Amino acid sequence: MYWSVKPATAWPYHFSGLVKLRYYSGFKRDVVVGGMGALGSTVSGAVSMNKNNGGVAYLSGTAYALSGSRYRVLPGVSTTFRPN
Repeated sequence: MYWSVKPATAWPYHFSGLVKLRYYSGFKRDVVVGGMGALGSTVSGAVSMNKNNGGVAYLSGTAYALSGSRYRVLPGVSTTFRPN
């Protein structure tokens, strides 16, 4: 699964986040994600997962700008994935 964030800041920033994978089988896995971004840029990455059972992935986190401002991921950001 691919994720990306683009905070509304004109300053360089560091993003620290978490992707929560919740499979329909009941299995759970949390993956720490993050990266550095320049002014107006997007930080992105990928999380490997087992799609055999399908489930839901949730993204949460905060971007910290050098100006001291914080930008949180909007609540409830999620997507479903289907079994293979």
